[in-house]
Amino acid sequence: MQKLLAAFRHRIFWIILILGAVTAYLFGYYLEEYRNHFLTEVHIHETRLLILLAFFVTAVSTALLFVVTSPGRMTYLSERWISGSGNHADMQYRMLLNSISDIVFELNQDGMVTFINERFRAMTKIPLDDVINHDFFHLFPEGQRDKNRQRFDKFIKGELKPYRVKTHIEMFDGTPRMIEVAFRILNHEEGGLATVIGTMTDKQTVAAAKKAIMAAEQKYKEMFDHAVNGIYHSTPDGKFVNVNPAMARILGYENADDLVRSVHSIATQIYVRPEERAIFKNRIDHQKEIKGYETQMYRKDGSKIWVVENGRAVFDEKGYLRYYEGSIWDVTERIKGQQELEEAKLMAEMTSRTKTDFLANMSHELRTPLNSIIGFSEVLKDEIMGPLGAPDYKEYAADIHKSGNNLLRIISEILEVSKIEAGKRQLNEGPVKVSRAVGACLVILKNKVEENNLKVEMQIPEKLPELIGEELVIKQILLNLVTNAVKFTPSGGQIMIRAYMEYEGARMMLEVTDTGIGMDAEELEKCIQPFWQANSDLARDTSGTGLGLTLVQSLVKMHEAEFEIESEKGKGTTARIIFPENRVLKSAARKEDALKEFDETPEPAVTTGDEMSENAPKS
Repeated sequence: MQKLLAAFRHRIFWIILILGAVTAYLFGYYLEEYRNHFLTEVHIHETRLLILLAFFVTAVSTALLFVVTSPGRMTYLSERWISGSGNHADMQYRMLLNSISDIVFELNQDGMVTFINERFRAMTKIPLDDVINHDFFHLFPEGQRDKNRQRFDKFIKGELKPYRVKTHIEMFDGTPRMIEVAFRILNHEEGGLATVIGTMTDKQTVAAAKKAIMAAEQKYKEMFDHAVNGIYHSTPDGKFVNVNPAMARILGYENADDLVRSVHSIATQIYVRPEERAIFKNRIDHQKEIKGYETQMYRKDGSKIWVVENGRAVFDEKGYLRYYEGSIWDVTERIKGQQELEEAKLMAEMTSRTKTDFLANMSHELRTPLNSIIGFSEVLKDEIMGPLGAPDYKEYAADIHKSGNNLLRIISEILEVSKIEAGKRQLNEGPVKVSRAVGACLVILKNKVEENNLKVEMQIPEKLPELIGEELVIKQILLNLVTNAVKFTPSGGQIMIRAYMEYEGARMMLEVTDTGIGMDAEELEKCIQPFWQANSDLARDTSGTGLGLTLVQSLVKMHEAEFEIESEKGKGTTARIIFPENRVLKSAARKEDALKEFDETPEPAVTTGDEMSENAPKS
């Protein structure tokens, strides 16, 4: 018990305890500046008590250590510091004083510095020898020295309580630095003369840090207030703590305070479907944050809006949930536009489907009367039932027959496209020999080729694999492409029909190339569109529907193939059909053999006139 009482009377006990009190006060004073909803007065007092308790335990332990090891040592701070003892305990004591963030000093009754720790040299760059055993008040500005000396004398005589003073001291480089000096009397434990211990706190660093914090807070506040999206802090039980002006504007409230005051339950007053608030919280609690959550919210007037919400949970240092923070964007116009677009798309699809179904179902009704007109006009034209009498009747009958056939062809193409779009056109698939299909088309177009003085070339290897598809459809595709080539190629031009494998076991290419008028980029974009027709003096047959390439594209897609067109104005056009591997019945023997065969193939035959029918394969 005597050692414990001696420890309480020991100088080091009071030094550490005073430092603890100073630290607790300063730290509490610092925290007072930032007290808010989440940092209360109770928290600040608890922090001060914890700091005091920690310093008290440290003071008792240290004092007991000195009493036990050497009961009478370290009466003054300066005695052991200046003595330079090599004791381990002394070294610990030095380390303790040097580790304190404030400057610790000791003065005698005359105001002479008897001790000052290393923190002074670190801050001011002034050697300690230039301060120890010198008048402490010479560190003060010249105009403040006498005033502070007089105050110190009264303090030594007991006329003043411990006090603090703010001043400036001059650094080694001559620059001033603002500090706060605290004085306290410490009586000698054995009845000696009283000494003064004190601390110097660097207020300039604290002020700079405070200023930086205030600047950061101001910047954050400006961002918070001027953000275009709504930002909020809310409690776990569903109340707003803080919102920015944009949040209030989006939800239709007069200002942020109006929103915070008016809303007592976010789930029922803000969310159109309260269960979505529960889903939102559950996802945040498990994932810590949530992004892009679309939901509907009520405005103050009861109207509904669509928003995209982001949020995250904020926890304290112990892992307890403090609040939620998040942001919202008003996406009502975007959602409304999407809904209108989907409705318009659905309506267009229904209209198109209705039109397509109507045309497909009208196939019999349209073709039956046309077949009667064509049949009877042919009987009249050919005078099967006997002479008509006037020659004009025969000419009229021929015109009726020709017009009927043209109308039937137009209706057939429209109905064919409509049946494909309606999904009522099924393929009757089987092996198709490409050379035979090409030959059949050339026989049909023989007269037109001769009339226009065109040359037709074919490059089709004998060992070219067969296709899997509907032969009639393949012929229709080729017939439309070659017809276009004949139609838009000037007299003396050339048309080439090629079929080849990309490489062994790969895709098959089928090309129709002409040296016709070609198309520019704008025409190339439009040529696939239904009912589009090129304007050209070479369009010898003007009775077309503009559905030729549209029909080709639809029939090609039914075969899972690709349709490409390359063209250059004034030089010609290449139409290419690319059949996938699964549409090739068998692969070529080997790639090398195929290439060798292609190289050894003689010059392609040029078919004109009567040769076309002779070279065409028999169907």
